[in-house]
This record gives sequence, structure tokens and C-alpha cells, in this order.
Amino acid sequence: MDGGRALKLIQDMGVGKTPFVVDLLMKRAKPFGYYHHAHQGMEILYVHAGWGQVIVNQQRHPIRPGTLLFFQPFQLHRVQMEDVSPQSPYIRSVVTFEPTLFDSYLIAMPELQLFFRYLWKGALTTQLLYLPEKNDMLDQLLAYYKPRFPVPAESAGEECLEPAMLLTMQLFDYIRMFWGSERIDQPQDARNHHAQSILQWVEEHYAEAFQLERLASDLHLSKYHISHLFKQYTGSTINEYLVARRIRQACWLLQTSPLPVHEVGTLVGYDNPSYFCQLFRKMTALTPQAYRRMREASFRL
Repeated sequence: MDGGRALKLIQDMGVGKTPFVVDLLMKRAKPFGYYHHAHQGMEILYVHAGWGQVIVNQQRHPIRPGTLLFFQPFQLHRVQMEDVSPQSPYIRSVVTFEPTLFDSYLIAMPELQLFFRYLWKGALTTQLLYLPEKNDMLDQLLAYYKPRFPVPAESAGEECLEPAMLLTMQLFDYIRMFWGSERIDQPQDARNHHAQSILQWVEEHYAEAFQLERLASDLHLSKYHISHLFKQYTGSTINEYLVARRIRQACWLLQTSPLPVHEVGTLVGYDNPSYFCQLFRKMTALTPQAYRRMREASFRL
């Protein structure tokens, strides 16, 4: 797998100062690239206009206006829209968020919290809803919240946390209303549980020297089983994911802190500054210094 594709495969949430990224009623009028990718956080995607397909859990589903999709953390998916043009634009709203923090705000709403936890961790049989194409209630809700979030969405600050949580609560309550009678207390598939445990372990230790033996010991699984399961579940090797995760964190530090480049490298697990810069350039096509300048310039616009 080449470096650029590895970085796209497992994306960070793209957050800077807040664990939510909210991008509402975004319009695309030109064709764009498609690739399998995943997020550390959960994602809710609503399609206002456009036709296409989504691939998730090795299954292909059609997309039309009114389609609402949700993806669990680290879940590979691919959204591909057809014939995007000025005459037939793709318009969508996306909310990506850190589920552990959001869950803590649902303590006073036990029924909604149970439903959310099912969508977060459950063995889902479906991950999309086909809502009415003309949906005044949802369109008005998203249009109301749109002015409360900046462009680009990744530049949101702490002031956006409250409206982001309020919007997300309303979206999950809306999803629950259309969900139907499917049980929400299904046990999680054991393989998915192990894969999530691996990803969580890597998330907690990615800045340290990686040892497969230690990972296997901590999770009480064999090295072969861990490697095979991770590849099967994410489509990438642990090392590919580890590099992508470290470089993504380096991107975050470069754009949100004044730390020197060599300190950024050390904080994400690379003690050799030369190797860190070489790897960063391979993954992003930019040096760390050039990436920092580019991000600073974009935030000044």
C-alpha cells in the first residue's frame, strides 16, 4: 500500500480544538475521488441531493436523496456518488464525533443512551435509513445549525461544542424514531470485539515503540490471530495503521501547537528527526514545515 493511500485509509477525526466536526449542507458540483476509509469517531451522513452507492461491511447499498447513514468507529466504508455536476450536485451533511465523550452527556437520557450505544457498539444488521426525499423537518434542523459552525469545519473551537452535541442528540433521537422494532440489545460479534480491542490498544500506545508480542500478551491473543484479524477487519496491516495514526497526530500537532518539528516527531513515536521528516513527506507529499505553513495560511483565509 502506498503512503498516500495508507493515510486516507484510516482517518483521524480531523479535529483541532473540539471532538466534533460538523459540516452541513456542503455542495459538490464536480466529480471527486473515492476510496475506502474509516474514522476514529462515529459518523452520521445525510444526503440531501445526489445518487450513488455505499459499500460497508462488504455490502453495496444504493444512495438517493433522503438517505441517512451512520458508521461506527474504525469501520471501513466507501461512498461513491454518480454523475456529479453543476446540474446534478451532491449535497450532504456530516457530523463526526468522539463517541465516548458524547455518551457521557446522555446519562440523564437512559433510553436514548441505550439506543446510541447500540449504534456505537452493536452488531448492526443495517446502517442506513431511506427517509422521505422531501424531509422538511430534517432539512430545517440542519439549516438552522449550519450558521453555528465555521468553514472549514476542522477550524471549530470550544464554542462549537454545545451546538454540536445538541445537534447530535437530535439526530440520534430522529434516527430512533424511524428505526422500527429491531432489538437494540444484541451481543457484539466476538471478532469485531477483538478488532476494536486491538484498535483501542494501538490508540493508547501508538506513540510508544510498537511490539506485537506486548499487544498479544495484553489482549491474550496469539500474534498470528491479531495480525490476521486486524487485516481482515480494517483492510490494512497494524504497521500501516500505526504509521497513518502517528502521522495524523503529527499533522494535528503541527497545526495546533508551536512545537518544533523534532519534538512533534518524538511525541508521535519517532526519535529520529530525519526519519520522521522522510516518513511525513512520503505520507503527505509535504515536509512538516511546509505542512505547517500551508495550514497556517488556510486558517488566515
